[in-house]
Amino acid sequence: MVYILLAPGFEEIEALAPADLMRRAGLEVALVSVTGTAQVAGSHSITVAADCTLDQVDPARCQLLMLPGGLGGVNGIKASPAALKLVETVHSQGVPVAAICAAPTVLGQLGLLQGRQAVCYPGMAGDMVVLPGGMGGVASIEGSEPAMALVRQAAEPGIWLAAICAAPTLLARAGVLPQGVSCVCYPGMEDGLTGASVPAGERVVVDGTVITGQAAGSSLDFGLTLIETLLGRDKAEEVRQGVCYR
Repeated sequence: MVYILLAPGFEEIEALAPADLMRRAGLEVALVSVTGTAQVAGSHSITVAADCTLDQVDPARCQLLMLPGGLGGVNGIKASPAALKLVETVHSQGVPVAAICAAPTVLGQLGLLQGRQAVCYPGMAGDMVVLPGGMGGVASIEGSEPAMALVRQAAEPGIWLAAICAAPTLLARAGVLPQGVSCVCYPGMEDGLTGASVPAGERVVVDGTVITGQAAGSSLDFGLTLIETLLGRDKAEEVRQGVCYR
C-alpha cells in the first residue's frame, strides 16, 4: 500500500499526478486525510475525497509513504504529531519515504536527511520561512491563523524569516518586527533541508529510502520515480509511454 498524506493546502498536482501514475501501474494507493475530514481542499481550491484518515493507516502495510508539497499542506503535516510519528515509524522500518516541493523540509525537521542528498522547492532548503508577495496571497496568509502562527513561531532564534513585496507587512502584523529594524517592501527558499546536500539542476533525487522532488513541474518525473522504486524501470517506462510523457 502506498499512502499519500493530504492536509489542507496541499499542492494538487504533486499529490494527484503521482497517485494517478501509480494506480495506472497497478499499485494500491490511499489518499490519507491528516486532519480526519472526509474531504481535503488543496491550495488551488480543488477538493479531494480522502480514502482514509490518518488513524486508519497501517504502517505494517506501507510500501511507500509520500508527502506532497503546498505550503499549507506541509504546515499541516508539521503540525500533526501523528503524521510526524508515522513518517518516523515507516522510515525506521526501511520503507521508502517520498517528498516533493516544500515537503522535504518535513524530513529535514525530523533529522532524516543527515548526510543524504535531497532536493526541494528552490529556496526552501534549511530553517527558513519564506513569504512571497501578491496581494491575494498576502491576504490569504493574513486570514489564516495557522499560517500567522507559523510566522510567529519562525521568529524564534535560529530560524530565518524572508518576505518580499507586500509580504513584509505580515511580519509587522504578526508582531515579529523589532522596533527600529530596517526593512523594505513593495516597490520589493534552499535553507530547510537540514543536514542535506542539494545537487544543482536535479528535479528528483533518490538517496537510500528518501525520495525528494523539486516542485509542481517535477510531478510526473516524481511519480514515475516512485513507480520505478517499487515496480522497476520497465513498469515505469510502460506507464510513461502510456501517458505519452516525453
